[in-house]
Amino acid sequence: MRHLLVLSAATLVFVLITAVSWKYDASRATQSQRDQQQAVDGRLLALEINYLQGAHTLLSVIVARQSSGAASASNTLQTLADNVEAAISEFPSQQDIDARKAAFENLQNRIQIALLQQDPTSLGDAVAQEWRRQTDRMNGALHRRRVLVEQMEE
Repeated sequence: MRHLLVLSAATLVFVLITAVSWKYDASRATQSQRDQQQAVDGRLLALEINYLQGAHTLLSVIVARQSSGAASASNTLQTLADNVEAAISEFPSQQDIDARKAAFENLQNRIQIALLQQDPTSLGDAVAQEWRRQTDRMNGALHRRRVLVEQMEE
């Protein structure tokens, strides 16, 4: 009878230790996944901010260089530049990743439309050179962001 009690107690201790270990491992795995997701979200945010900073630079240069005859276009571009500047400051504090993604994609589409309507060569050589530099920066950030999003979806 003693052997049965000792064996039962040992089995119970083993089961408890196994259950606690399993719960700890599951908790660590969940925390690891959460940490990885936060790291990816941080990289996405950095790439989005990099893109928006390049766009803000270009929009500011265009607005500054445009003649007073194109006031309505200048106002539209200034409004877009203000929206980009606001997004640069708001995105880091935004908790909802999906809302930030939608806002970024909306802003990106508006930026692309606005930039496609401009002729950088008409603004001078220095502006054209800055234009190429900033568009390279923006395209690189967009490419790296797309690759990261594709990796997340796999």
